[in-house]
Amino acid sequence: MKLFFLSFLIVFCLMIFSTLAQTKSDSLQYYNNKVESKSFFFVGSTIGTPGGISLNTGFFAKHFSLKLSGGYWGKDWYGYQVDAGYLFIRTGELLEGISAIAGGFDAINLKISGNDRSFLQQDYIGAAYDAYYAGFFLQAGLGIGLHPYPPNPQLLFQFGYLLKL
Repeated sequence: MKLFFLSFLIVFCLMIFSTLAQTKSDSLQYYNNKVESKSFFFVGSTIGTPGGISLNTGFFAKHFSLKLSGGYWGKDWYGYQVDAGYLFIRTGELLEGISAIAGGFDAINLKISGNDRSFLQQDYIGAAYDAYYAGFFLQAGLGIGLHPYPPNPQLLFQFGYLLKL
């Protein structure tokens, strides 16, 4: 649980540093007039949680985002994730924010720590830092397992390309 709170502290510090950087870039925004305030839908693919290689879709609004991602590799491995985020930096092609995450994955025939398990299911919640720049998307955060597997901290990570629609 300490690790989970530490992740929230790290995300909070990133948000403060990014806000300080934004105040510096605000004066440049008016000068360059490159502020993109349009909302847009996106579709793309990423590598990482929840499904190894996942398809993504969602919506970036002025200050909020909603993302759905998931992957399916047959009955042996599949996962899903829902993100609701707040964007605190929106400059040109750069979007930065934090997201609350809920998701899960199912895996069959895994061997964990020398013990054979015929089925593993993990649901999780967490928080992450999101960055989008000219189509490239990065998400890094920390989640905590809910059930039926014992609660455990886990790295949440996605990297890939999102195409504006």
